[in-house]
Amino acid sequence: RRRPFYIATMTTARDRFLLYDVIPHEQLNKQRRALMFFLNLAIRLKRTLVLPRSRLMQSSGHGQFGPPEYVRWGELFNLSSLAELHPVLE
Repeated sequence: RRRPFYIATMTTARDRFLLYDVIPHEQLNKQRRALMFFLNLAIRLKRTLVLPRSRLMQSSGHGQFGPPEYVRWGELFNLSSLAELHPVLE
């Protein structure tokens, strides 16, 4: 019986990625909390975290919302200290 042949490689956070998204109607603070949760998970799994665009909901009055505005996290927060902690892509 033959054994399967495996190539052993060193895996780093640069070789693997973790992508995530949040429920479309979540407000910015919950999106930020999700970022922190998935950053922690990416660190533990040794994967580069890929940040989704944040959704800014625009109220059109009377409790209704218009289409969201998608912005990069780097436009809202300084991500340099986050990138020093762990690899992150926008």
